[in-house]
Amino acid sequence: MYAETREILGALCQILLLLMICQTVPAQQKNIAEEQESELVVNVIVEGLNDDEEKNALIYLELEKNKHNPDLNELWLKRLHSRAPENIKHSLRPFGYYQVTVESRLEQDSTGVWQASYQVKPGQRVKVKKVDVQISGGGANDSQILAAVKKFPIKENDFLDHELYETEKTNLLSVIGNLGYSDVKTEKKRLLIDPLENSAELTLYIDTGEKYYLGQFRFHQNTLQVDLVNRYLVDVEPGDPFSQKSLLAIQQSLVSSGYFSVVDIKPEYKETKDQHVPIDITLTPAKRHKLSFGIGYDTEIDLNASMRWQNRLLNSYGHNTDALLKVSDKKSSLRGTYWIPINDPRTDKIGFTAKFETEETDDTDRNTLNLEAAWVFKWRDWDSKLFT
Repeated sequence: MYAETREILGALCQILLLLMICQTVPAQQKNIAEEQESELVVNVIVEGLNDDEEKNALIYLELEKNKHNPDLNELWLKRLHSRAPENIKHSLRPFGYYQVTVESRLEQDSTGVWQASYQVKPGQRVKVKKVDVQISGGGANDSQILAAVKKFPIKENDFLDHELYETEKTNLLSVIGNLGYSDVKTEKKRLLIDPLENSAELTLYIDTGEKYYLGQFRFHQNTLQVDLVNRYLVDVEPGDPFSQKSLLAIQQSLVSSGYFSVVDIKPEYKETKDQHVPIDITLTPAKRHKLSFGIGYDTEIDLNASMRWQNRLLNSYGHNTDALLKVSDKKSSLRGTYWIPINDPRTDKIGFTAKFETEETDDTDRNTLNLEAAWVFKWRDWDSKLFT
């Protein structure tokens, strides 16, 4: 009797569970369908602007940013639409438009898609009425700075362009800094705009500070002869204007030599004397040996394998060597070259090469040994090579 009761209760539980599942699935499907129906589809159209202006307007438009947001509902859509004219007006100010009018319209078509359209009239563009750029400090009479100021591209009666103004202001400060005035700063910068008059006044006062120069180069290394290291620095030397650009030139020249893996440049500002800043240069040598492998195919010798070994530093004079071994069924070779940097070591060097080659085909069986010397140099803008 007890067992029969348990079986009956178990069957009832299964029936109830099935009924609950049947009730739940349609409800879930209904909720999903309702959610899908509630997702809004919105098209945003901006008319009356050129490509750059339209692109910027879409970036500023909050509605454009949120039109694919799954939480967007009709109330939020209308709120974003009401803010759109102000968004567009702000987007056009960088181009010099301060009298913008926007006609906006929000409609839902027969398919349920919302169309948000904005007809824009930019109005008259603001013109620059006055440009006042003044230089003070140690570079007030520097001819290169005065020439840069003269070339400042924003002139009176030009249309106002905020992006151009910011770019050229930064460029002018960069030019002054690269001439050795590392403490350059703006004393006064102001862009005064009168929307009613469609005019703007630009004020830029720059204090250059004192001019500094590269002092002694103090190398910390035991890899190369100091004379050879200096020959890699033909584009920059003590006495040149001190700037981040000149420090970067030192670093790039030494890294490109291939002898150093790390080039640490440290200006010693506390030791500055007569506006000359000593430069500590710590050089970490690169790995001397490099081994590489390759597999290739040539129509003459079929499949071939290669191995190349390089010793990038044989001695403190920068001599280096490399060897290349190529192996295939028909043709194999071993070539070794010894290089000596001379004059400008970046472009000039002398090389001695020995190459042994063996070839064995149906109609050829030969072994050859070639010896040659080469002088590699730069003449004007040409990379040249002479063989013997």
